[in-house]
Amino acid sequence: MKIKERFQNKNYINTLILSICLVVLVSSTALAGGSKTFSQGNADTNKTQWTVKFKGEYYKGSINSKTLYVIQESTGEKISCTYSYPDDSTVIIKAKKDLIAGEKYTVVVTNEIKNKQKSKNIKSAASKSFNVKEALEVKEIYEIDTITVDKGEKVDLPEQVKVIYSDDSTGYVDVTWGSVSTSTTGTKTVTGKIKNSDLKPVIKVKVESDDESNNEDIKEKHIYDVGMEYYSYLGIYKVKVKTSSQVFNVYVGSTKLDYEGDGIYTTTIALTKGEVAKISAYDYDKTLLDTKDQTIK
Repeated sequence: MKIKERFQNKNYINTLILSICLVVLVSSTALAGGSKTFSQGNADTNKTQWTVKFKGEYYKGSINSKTLYVIQESTGEKISCTYSYPDDSTVIIKAKKDLIAGEKYTVVVTNEIKNKQKSKNIKSAASKSFNVKEALEVKEIYEIDTITVDKGEKVDLPEQVKVIYSDDSTGYVDVTWGSVSTSTTGTKTVTGKIKNSDLKPVIKVKVESDDESNNEDIKEKHIYDVGMEYYSYLGIYKVKVKTSSQVFNVYVGSTKLDYEGDGIYTTTIALTKGEVAKISAYDYDKTLLDTKDQTIK
């Protein structure tokens, strides 16, 4: 088996794998006194998850708080943990609360864990201790690529985001996302939360429909009204567009309108009677929200 703290360096992991090759599943009669203690590691208050890897497949029913646990060395007490099982040879043990800076914790694997057939126990117990330091402050979150899904499809948002810490090192932290609906097409912005930081990761989810063109995935109406007033003595039109509060810029063709307040955009422009002018509304991030074709009269 191997125990690795979540963000250990590559050299340590390679060494650990070599040591772990000695641990096999054997009969319980060969257990007398068998125990391995791996070299001490370091963790911080944000890194509360460890992976235990067995050389063979284990019996899930033998994994519990008596056979695989974490203790706080200063008190000798077990801390409350959860278990997850990514495959038949791996267990992830995670503390339910933050670790305490300055404390020492030990992950303990007893030799009462059985193989998948429940006929044999692991040969040796194992343990690894971690000195816990205060987590570094997150000073920046890397930009996250836009996710594109079909209308009605479930969105799989990333469980972690890449960050830059206060010492300019990089790492990954868990993120909790807000909800996002794919019942309508368009680009949705989802905001997340990361532990012990006021910074909020943001991700965009583009919801598309197979039977619509690139610019026809906009269902919500953002252009409420378009007015055209013709000034015959100047040969120009005054265009007035009323929009939703989500609109940031409005264009007639390639001409940008001026914002007058209260969702109203205006401009004066030379147009030809009978032609069709395309009105386009965009949000702050230059995402197209709505379009309207207006025949010039």
